[in-house]
Amino acid sequence: MRISDLRIERSPTLARATARITWEKADRPDFDLFFETDGTASAELTPSPEAFATACVLHARRYGEKRVLVEGSLCPRFAEGLSTAAALMRSWFGGPRKPIAIEATQGFRALVPRNPPRAAFFMTGGVDSTHLLHTNRADYLSAPGHPASFSEAIAVYGHLLPDRDDAPWHPRSVARLRETAAKKGLTLVDVRSNIWDLDPDLPFVTRQSLSSALAAAAHLFPGRWSRASIASGLHVAAEYPRGTHPLLDPLYSSSAVEIRHDPLRRTRFERLRVLAEQDPGALDELIVCMAYPGAPHLNCGECEKCLRTMTGLAALGKLSETRAFRHRDVTPEMIQAMPMAANEIGFWKEFLSPLEARGRGDLAAAIEIKIEESRRLDHWARDAGWKGRLRRIDRRVLGGRLLELRRRLR
Repeated sequence: MRISDLRIERSPTLARATARITWEKADRPDFDLFFETDGTASAELTPSPEAFATACVLHARRYGEKRVLVEGSLCPRFAEGLSTAAALMRSWFGGPRKPIAIEATQGFRALVPRNPPRAAFFMTGGVDSTHLLHTNRADYLSAPGHPASFSEAIAVYGHLLPDRDDAPWHPRSVARLRETAAKKGLTLVDVRSNIWDLDPDLPFVTRQSLSSALAAAAHLFPGRWSRASIASGLHVAAEYPRGTHPLLDPLYSSSAVEIRHDPLRRTRFERLRVLAEQDPGALDELIVCMAYPGAPHLNCGECEKCLRTMTGLAALGKLSETRAFRHRDVTPEMIQAMPMAANEIGFWKEFLSPLEARGRGDLAAAIEIKIEESRRLDHWARDAGWKGRLRRIDRRVLGGRLLELRRRLR
């Protein structure tokens, strides 16, 4: 893969950094990848080679590219980290055995971080990033000017599912985040990209490339901050290989911009409890949904992430008090209707005892049924157990004819 023609375009209100992405081995079309921002940050947007290399390296690895060649120079610490990130992904998810080469037409040179240092964090409006901000503010309450105290918030759009055409979700989300950031004394930098169009595959994003897209946005502003923190979505003891991870995210650092993954010992429910008890106003500002609902809503109130948060608030006795969701209660029917992936079971198990204690045994029972259903589906999908072994033999030896015959006889 070649990353060339790095350039910047500016207008009075907007700046866009663009690079040409050319595939050398994969049969895929060339692509103009861009990142853009507006407001005061537009003057500091830089077409950083590190930004585009971060955004592309895992896509290049996925499609069998032998190298990532960047037009310009790269930070040597960054190049080593990028190679290590690709190797880590290979150990987690398989793929080409030969390491992908990281090359630069003008060689390698160390970058100088901004002075004085300045900290930012990725702000989504979700429980994890909201709790990270709350914790950071509490940690540095007596030293608000400390270099590790967040002074900037970064909102990244365009790396996940595309926005709605009929009722765009992004402008409403940014307006909410900007308002929340201002209350906390933060400047919000809104970064938009077309990286989703590079490889529109949500499972790949969540399993492998999520934090690389976030880190790419941080590298666009090496003169604005010296570190950027990604909030962990899991208790550190519950981590598993995925697209944002304590071992992975710091590998995207350069000598100018450190990328941090802030793992916390609290579970998601415990973080929600802290917010409910210590910063209840933050509950009204939560944005947890990935369904991109139509106006005026920011949370659909029906997807797994919405219902997970709503059920947690119900277990805390706070759902009826928040304005973040269109529903003021959760019903067993709502839980039964939602999909639950196997890696989401742990979140839901936390609610069982608190719901029982609050007299919501109906919700606890619905969750237990859903958990068992999710486990059965996962068992089937992984071909686990003796039945799974028979299915594997049937596919390998008989081409699936035994399973097809069973279906016809039903």
